[in-house]
Amino acid sequence: MIFIPIITIAFVYYFSKIYKSIVFTSINLNKVFRFHLLPVCLFIQLNTLNVIVKTFNFKYLKRIDLKNSLWYI
Repeated sequence: MIFIPIITIAFVYYFSKIYKSIVFTSINLNKVFRFHLLPVCLFIQLNTLNVIVKTFNFKYLKRIDLKNSLWYI
């Protein structure tokens, strides 16, 4: 049980690096590509939140539904 937070922190750190690289490349590219990459950034962010919620079993947080969240993009 001690290793679960360490794995989660490493996972979040890894995905934050990917998220930042996608954001920087999307800013460097033109606006069309930026809007295509925006859902990818949000999808990665939602996946990371989903993993945190599942790992630590937060009872006060509702389960993140990716389909409903992506519907608003």
